[in-house]
Amino acid sequence: MLMSTPKLVALRLYNITLGRFEVCTRLLRKALVWRYVKNMEPGARYSPTSKFFDMSELGAGWRARAARPGNTGESR
Repeated sequence: MLMSTPKLVALRLYNITLGRFEVCTRLLRKALVWRYVKNMEPGARYSPTSKFFDMSELGAGWRARAARPGNTGESR
C-alpha cells in the first residue's frame, strides 16, 4: 500500500481526533489487519525488498563476501 497525500492527511486527522480513544484505535487496527493480512490470496507474500532490486544486480561476488569468516553483516 503506497501512502498518497490524501491518505496521510486522513490518517493524521484520525490520529488527532478519534485515535485518542482506545476503542477507535482497536477498531482501526482490526480493520487494517482484516484488509491487508487476512484478505490476501494464498501464495501472495509481502516482500518489500523484492520490488527494489534483483539478485542479478548484486554482482557475482556477493556470495563470497557473505561467506567470509567474521562477516557479521553489519555495515562499516
